[in-house]
Amino acid sequence: MGRASDMWQRWAGVTAAMVLGLGMASESYAEIRRVEAVGVVPLAPGRRAPVDAQDEAVQAALREAVSGVARDFLSEAEMEVAIEGEGEEEVDLEELLGNQMVPYTARFRILDDQGERPALFAEDPRVTSEYVVEVEVFVDADRVQQRLIEAGLVEVDPALGIASSVELEMRDISGYGAYEAMRTLLIEGLGARQALPRSFERGTAVVDVELEGDGGDASSLAQQLLELSTPELTVRPLELDHGRLVVQVDWIQTLEDDQPAAPNH
Repeated sequence: MGRASDMWQRWAGVTAAMVLGLGMASESYAEIRRVEAVGVVPLAPGRRAPVDAQDEAVQAALREAVSGVARDFLSEAEMEVAIEGEGEEEVDLEELLGNQMVPYTARFRILDDQGERPALFAEDPRVTSEYVVEVEVFVDADRVQQRLIEAGLVEVDPALGIASSVELEMRDISGYGAYEAMRTLLIEGLGARQALPRSFERGTAVVDVELEGDGGDASSLAQQLLELSTPELTVRPLELDHGRLVVQVDWIQTLEDDQPAAPNH
């Protein structure tokens, strides 16, 4: 019992370090653009919820930063972007990018929390105050561009080496050794460009797998993992969707496999 507990403590320490380093790992492979954006949330008369308002303002700033990068790509492609319903040839970025901006960002931080102030941007005359934050956002330009490519708005430039992305959920991960064995299989065996950690729970790890080219999907990834399975590392697909694959991992630790020590920081 003590040995298993120690193993999971070490696993938790290593995975926590990997999650904290995710932004830096992303930047080493992807094109990251630093953008300063202002997020503004109008406050209805009588509203007093500064915590919620700050979060909404941050999300508004993230959307503005990501949308700005998307506008740059569309401008290069000579596509017009819809701004307040104007323009004949419109691209609705709000609908195109979806509600969640975090997948398009490597990291962000608040530069200036101005809090509640008299309204300057509100169009509704009944709104007299607003919540304002200034945020530094590191936008994953490759992900934004990939979304535009999927929508048929931007052409694929072979020189950019655009990759297909699949969210891979690995279940029954027994520890860091199993995770490293899977990552080695993905990178060295399958030839994935990268396998970036997204989240970890006891026995489960979720990574974003980027494959060379634009033809990879969850189904082809599942087939390749089946073909590359060995007696020591067996991968069984459980669920798959267009961009998501869930697998069960059976890993047998050999004598030469050493569990790494927990990070010192």
